[in-house]
Amino acid sequence: MIKELYHAFQGRMIWKRLCRKYGIDSSCVTIVLAEDDALWNACALRYLPAFMKWKSANHALILVKNGIHIDTGEGKNEIHTDIGEGKKEVYTDTGEVKNGVRIKIGEAKNTLLKRIKEKEAEYLLSYYTLFRFSDNLVFFYTKRPQDNRSEFALKHTEVTMDELICLGLYHLREVPQYV
Repeated sequence: MIKELYHAFQGRMIWKRLCRKYGIDSSCVTIVLAEDDALWNACALRYLPAFMKWKSANHALILVKNGIHIDTGEGKNEIHTDIGEGKKEVYTDTGEVKNGVRIKIGEAKNTLLKRIKEKEAEYLLSYYTLFRFSDNLVFFYTKRPQDNRSEFALKHTEVTMDELICLGLYHLREVPQYV
């Protein structure tokens, strides 16, 4: 029990640092991509603009656990980024995402992609499971915390990944059809 409280305290410190550094407030949504499943991550990113609209957020912070590969769903393991001033960058799945890269995902224009250490993601989740401090924070785990039944729902029910992410994790009212 003491260990879990210590991890939650570490998570609180990480969250406070992220809030100061990236200006996280009620107008910002934050998602943590923590699974090494490219399709799962691509689906999470696909519906991010709808989640931002639902939360009336004008910017987003995407925290990607080190070692996670992101697939755009177009058969290529890469993210195409628009970093302003007419410059376009392509970051492949070799982990070439630098410390904070502005990316455009669909209609979500003001989005920051940032790598996070695995321990930091775990500590942040420990804090969130102890105290749900933000409605604008979503963790994309399929097996954690212990009562998470996402993987079971995908394997043993007729729930699709799109439905699970939109209705279960983002809490949207429906699966957007425009995506």
